[in-house]
Amino acid sequence: NMETPATSKIRNDKIANIQAFYIEAFDDLYGPDGKHAQEIYNAYVTEQPIDGTSLELDWLSNTPIFRKWVGKKVEQSARANSMRFAVEPFEATLPVTLVDLNGDRGNVVGRRLAQWLSMDANIKEKVTLETLLSGTVNTTFDGVPFFSTAHPNGPLSGGVTTQANVSTSQLSRTAFIAARLAMRSFADENYQPFGIEPDTLMVGSLNEDVANQICVADLRIQSVPGTGAPDTGTAVAAAAVTNTAVAYGVKVVVNPRLVGDTQSKWFLMDTKKMFKPVVVGMLKSPYIKDNLSQFNVNAVALFSIEMLAAIGYGFWGTAFMGNP
Repeated sequence: NMETPATSKIRNDKIANIQAFYIEAFDDLYGPDGKHAQEIYNAYVTEQPIDGTSLELDWLSNTPIFRKWVGKKVEQSARANSMRFAVEPFEATLPVTLVDLNGDRGNVVGRRLAQWLSMDANIKEKVTLETLLSGTVNTTFDGVPFFSTAHPNGPLSGGVTTQANVSTSQLSRTAFIAARLAMRSFADENYQPFGIEPDTLMVGSLNEDVANQICVADLRIQSVPGTGAPDTGTAVAAAAVTNTAVAYGVKVVVNPRLVGDTQSKWFLMDTKKMFKPVVVGMLKSPYIKDNLSQFNVNAVALFSIEMLAAIGYGFWGTAFMGNP
């Protein structure tokens, strides 16, 4: 005897309700009015459509210097740096048993799918943050990792021509100011600045208060030695002083995925350039699938969110990583 498809054992109205919840949750996350996670994603990712099998990015260095025109024109060749990132498939899948589907009362399965999508299935944010964090090992345009202490072809300074966009410092006002100064000083070997102007500080929840004290609070506490006081040698908190770092106009973005081993990491970024630190070439934007119309008596329905994309890096100078 031929086996009866399992879908015939599920009422059509149940399938319709489940799919409606699934689609609504997906649109809430990935639609034009997408929620919180999409805002975080846009803080450090440039997304652009592609129609091939790879994303190709390039960056010019050693560019011609503007000069007073005397005599013949001087031809100055630029160095073209190029990288290609292959399109790869990404997915997240949640199985639901036939027993759960048939026993569903009040569309519990639909709400479960909606909760899963809203909490765990934002694959764009997850995989791009993993790419950013892997910048300490992934090689980019200039032959060294995206986050490196030895980016070559910089201006001669102190006998070296390398530049650093990573440090081991915990986030503090001192570390923030040092990182900002380093980024604004990035230049090529002709001493031409890259024009980097940091505007975003991304941190995990652990560093949220510190980041707001640096970038948002109008006042900061300054301490002075307790010399002459009865408890000489201790520090006495002085009156609050103006927090000049607020004038830099740096926005704080809190990424809740920076937890555990990554909770202390922080990223200072210039997000106004053509490309942000992470670049996504989107061949097929996230979409949802289910096999409700065809799954059989194995009695497991699969609900998936899938994507086809190439993920790579923009110019290293647009980001500085605190990697304590």
